[in-house]
Amino acid sequence: MRPSIRRAFALALAMTLAAPAFAAETAGRVADPSAGVARKPDIAAAATAIDALVQTCLAKHQQKPNPEIGDEVFLRRCYLDVVGRIPTSAEAIEFAKNDSPKRRRELIAKLIASEGWVSRQFDYLADLLRVESAPMKKYPGDPYIDWIKQSIRADMPYDRFVTALLTAQGRVLERGNGATGYYVRDAGMPQDNMSNTVQVFLGTRVSCAQCHDHPFDKWSRLQYMQMAAFTANVSEGPDPELVKQLRKLARSDGAPTQEEKQGLKRIADSVRLEVRGSDKDTIQLPKDYQYANAKPGQTVKAHAMFGDEIAIKHGESPRAAYAAWMTSPENPRFTTVIANRMWKRVMGLGLVEPLDNFTDATVASDPELLTHLTQLMKDVGYDLRVFEEILYNTKTYQRAVTTTEVDPGEPYYFPGPVLRRMSAEQAWDSLLTLVLPDVDERKGANAENQYATYDDMKDKTPKELWDVVTNVVDSIKKRKEIQDQLKELAAKTDDKRELAKNPLVRELRQQLQDLNEDAKSLGYAKKRQQPETDPRWKGYPRDLVRASELPSPAPPGHLLRDFGQSDRNLIENANASPAVTQALTLLNGVVDQHVLQPQSALMKSLEPISGQEPRIRATYLAILTRAPSAKELAMAMSAGAGRPNGTADLVWTLINSNEFLFVQ
Repeated sequence: MRPSIRRAFALALAMTLAAPAFAAETAGRVADPSAGVARKPDIAAAATAIDALVQTCLAKHQQKPNPEIGDEVFLRRCYLDVVGRIPTSAEAIEFAKNDSPKRRRELIAKLIASEGWVSRQFDYLADLLRVESAPMKKYPGDPYIDWIKQSIRADMPYDRFVTALLTAQGRVLERGNGATGYYVRDAGMPQDNMSNTVQVFLGTRVSCAQCHDHPFDKWSRLQYMQMAAFTANVSEGPDPELVKQLRKLARSDGAPTQEEKQGLKRIADSVRLEVRGSDKDTIQLPKDYQYANAKPGQTVKAHAMFGDEIAIKHGESPRAAYAAWMTSPENPRFTTVIANRMWKRVMGLGLVEPLDNFTDATVASDPELLTHLTQLMKDVGYDLRVFEEILYNTKTYQRAVTTTEVDPGEPYYFPGPVLRRMSAEQAWDSLLTLVLPDVDERKGANAENQYATYDDMKDKTPKELWDVVTNVVDSIKKRKEIQDQLKELAAKTDDKRELAKNPLVRELRQQLQDLNEDAKSLGYAKKRQQPETDPRWKGYPRDLVRASELPSPAPPGHLLRDFGQSDRNLIENANASPAVTQALTLLNGVVDQHVLQPQSALMKSLEPISGQEPRIRATYLAILTRAPSAKELAMAMSAGAGRPNGTADLVWTLINSNEFLFVQ
């Protein structure tokens, strides 16, 4: 199909697509016994109770619920919301063959128990916690990432998850100690860390009070500093005594080279990086403190900003008391905030908006429902997987989306979810579903190399660590010399075969390989561990993995960033705003480079299908999870879209449609 015809066909078909785009029961999971009494909720009954409250609120405001969606729309929505991607054709066919009256409930249970849900949940928490693969652009972040994913897989209750973050301490690269990444993320900025903690977990913005009494809320600067005292004495970095000894050793051999200085810093900032707690529960007011209720430089004790006073028991660290207060079911905001966040994650809008600006004057759009959800979160033992499963089983979730824009100043009573564009992660992962087989099972890099380096070097003396640095620096120098020799030998002949036979070349290449292995002995030089190649993905680039398996965040220019993935600088900093770069990326980027390639999962599935109409129908099912309408089918047939050389144009058109990018 000529480009001009493709554009005309695409425009006409996109217009037809735009109209529809906008017009086995489980008993539950057992909460960790150490977190409280195990509970096994009746998922269906819990969902029905929520629907009853929503219906009561709608009736009170003279509104009707949106109509229930059909199976095709439900299937696509459920996959996108629960596991973060569109279903494959095989998954769609499997669901269509299920004639059980409980097939929706069974699908939700299956998806929410899958690895896809872990991936989707990590994307959410990474945005919320500003997770980075290289915090402060120098520290290792993969152990933190691995820990979060494992916590999700293990169904760690949310209150325990938060407690682990707030009380984390010890070596960052020690296996299982990744929660220390929470403090490393804000290394050297304890007050910023406290502000972020209160905003994320208590839904309250207090950062203004860091410099002055809050202009729009009741918090004073003194209250802020008293709250900050609980964590102000936590420190992140290598052991100061170790750094002192390493520097002394470096000077004993003469002035250290720039490479040796860098090596010392990197080994200290990785292998010996640690988070250190403190028993101090005081903080010194800044010199510019400007209010009459205290003096500049005065030492004040830790004190809660709101709720009950935090009593620090004998022998208990200030952070342990702070975490217990933060995550207590009696805390007036902790449970409500996470219940509201999960409601928005499923329905597209919170009962309280913004999510992180609760004040004493805050009123939910449906107060009774928010109170009920808060109690439900407690009843399920803060198990977010169970809580979400209940929400997905509600009729409220399974109703048509509201396509009109919701005024931020007006309450929304949830006749159905709100229309949303795919998140950046959903868009990327959905495109990969068309490229890779078994996309949820393909893993990216991890922290295994970093763990191995730590295990090898954790007990080394300062002298032994210095020797590692000097050996690696020497290896790097020798490697450069050998590379130069190889270049000189290569310049003397154009015959690569003869070059390979040269005994000197063989010897130099072997030396180079040995030196490369030596260079890896230094922790900072070891890259993230890449998984073994699986035959299922032979020939696919290693960076074709789900968003949760890529570096966090993705580099600028990646499709994820073009579609609004958070840069991790601010809390929940992702956006779904349209941009020209998004259209250009889909028009000229990943679709042509990967989706339309012969080895893609989509093109392989279409290859054995003969006949125009079957190919068109299969293409629609794979990309839009539905069959084409009679009008769409006729248009595609007349344009030759079902012929082998026309399939690419149809694929390109459907992916660039609004229907593909929106969660109906």
